[in-house]
Amino acid sequence: MASRHFGAGGNRHMPLTQRCYNLWFPKFDDNRVDDIFYFKILGSHLTAEPKGRYQKQNLSHAEVLGQSDSIGNQSIRNTDPDSTAHLNLVKTSPMTIGLIGCGKMGSALTLGAIKKGVFEPHQVLAYDPVPEAIAALGDGILTAKSLEEVIQQSDILLLCVKPYQVSEILAKIPPLVKSSDELLVISIAAGVKIETMEESCNHQARIVRTMPNTPALVGEGAAAFALGKKTADADADFTEKLLGSIGIVYQVKESLLDTVTGLSGSGPAYVYTFIEALADGALLEGLPRDQALALATQTVLGAARMVADSGEHPSVLRDRVTSPGGTTIAGLAALEEGAFRSSAINAVKAATKKARELGR
Repeated sequence: MASRHFGAGGNRHMPLTQRCYNLWFPKFDDNRVDDIFYFKILGSHLTAEPKGRYQKQNLSHAEVLGQSDSIGNQSIRNTDPDSTAHLNLVKTSPMTIGLIGCGKMGSALTLGAIKKGVFEPHQVLAYDPVPEAIAALGDGILTAKSLEEVIQQSDILLLCVKPYQVSEILAKIPPLVKSSDELLVISIAAGVKIETMEESCNHQARIVRTMPNTPALVGEGAAAFALGKKTADADADFTEKLLGSIGIVYQVKESLLDTVTGLSGSGPAYVYTFIEALADGALLEGLPRDQALALATQTVLGAARMVADSGEHPSVLRDRVTSPGGTTIAGLAALEEGAFRSSAINAVKAATKKARELGR
């Protein structure tokens, strides 16, 4: 990569402000999201700090004035004889992650990402009308006094609120954010379409719509996300890291997010009901409730792990434990009599339909 030289070639007569602009917007080899931070220029006659979040680059590699690639505290000498400024490129604060809504899912996303090193506690600026919810996140999390404060100060906004609250919150963005370059909004609200969110903020933010699920609370989540029109590759990378810190994640078309809601978003409740029903069946046959529930839970957990680890289709694994005339086929026949498979399919369809209705 070519070095940047102040006072060399075509840059000799370039205004100082333009040279500073070029310094703020260098080109870098690596584009890792976890290296995002921003810089300010300090000089004897100049103190200029990038105001918009779009100045924050994924900086892991830079060559300035032909010196070393090191970023932190690197001295940049201005050799222009018409200028008296000596400029220093210094690392200031990292990106700010705004969290609106510190309920179970917002907390799971934030703490999971912190645990996996996606960002640090001091980078999080949280807002919730219930102060105890913020305190429950633990030490190091910063507290915002208002929605306006967290919006204005954030580079990435995690919107972890109910669907009916989304538009009202996003409507506060236009007076506080100059352009979509400055703010990425990641929403977990079920059924709220990207187009609706973009219109609510007057297209002044980049929008990512996600659908995580509650097993994220134990690091076993299943999530998907879809990108808005103005998003960049770095936004997708960050979202994947965020959701990947609490389980598995897939990028899908937005039209399929409602289906994801019906499957993995609502799916844990179906499984809880199945576990309870298994335990009740054993209870009916005389097994103590605590033992029945523990065995049912572990049975589902172990079966799910076998599907995940083996990579084999569930029907293949089922056939391996189903002997002719045996106990398993008798139980499976009873499930079929009760339309078990059809009921599960219809549950996903019904939940998907409801998710679509919420988005209208």
